[in-house]
Amino acid sequence: MQAIQSLSKITERLSKDFIPDGSIDEVIARERAESWKYGDEQFWKGEGAGGEAVRFV
Repeated sequence: MQAIQSLSKITERLSKDFIPDGSIDEVIARERAESWKYGDEQFWKGEGAGGEAVRFV
């Protein structure tokens, strides 16, 4: 339990000054482009209840 509390404090401290420097679309595009390196796991988009769903194949 103490380890979890310690990790929680660390992540809280680190996230305080966090500034995102990219978009999720850029991350997904990079993952798609490099998926062949890791056994070709890919994302695909299907229709979900709210429009677009993302899932691993």
